[in-house]
Amino acid sequence: MKDSTTLISRLSSLLSICLVVISLLAFPFSANATTCDFGSSIGGGQCQGFLTSGTSWSVPADWSSTNTIGLIGGGAGGNAGVGPGSASGGAGGGGGEYRIVTNYTGYASGNTITYQIGQGGAGGAASGNLGAAGTATFIDNSAGSANVAQANGAPAPATFTGGAGGTGGSGGTGHAGGAGGTTY
Repeated sequence: MKDSTTLISRLSSLLSICLVVISLLAFPFSANATTCDFGSSIGGGQCQGFLTSGTSWSVPADWSSTNTIGLIGGGAGGNAGVGPGSASGGAGGGGGEYRIVTNYTGYASGNTITYQIGQGGAGGAASGNLGAAGTATFIDNSAGSANVAQANGAPAPATFTGGAGGTGGSGGTGHAGGAGGTTY
């Protein structure tokens, strides 16, 4: 009886091992790597890309209605220091506005989209000179007739007061840029 119980136990174990091997061969595991037409994979089947230069972008084949578009306006330049040898530092320029649009459905694969990347303002060149304002960042709709979103640049700072952050853009949800530092 003991020999038959041992034999049955061993046959059962062997059958289990064979079923596991057959299962692995019948249902091989596949890698879930994401190939991105634009940018790179950030996991979970999602891609992320950045536009840092240029003025047009071709919508990739893997574009979907589940997306996020983020824009940052240009920051303002800081003021030049004042006094002999610029002994007192100048006020800092504010940061550009941030805008975010989620799940935009107006683009299709192959559309050419125009955009502008906001530029930071120049700093004050000589003692007491003010910094310049930053410019807006925007991305157009597929017809090029209107902005999907625009993040405004920061205005030029006042003489000794840190510049305000950019605000008042359009499309999506806006977040004001941070204020520049103040000089004492």
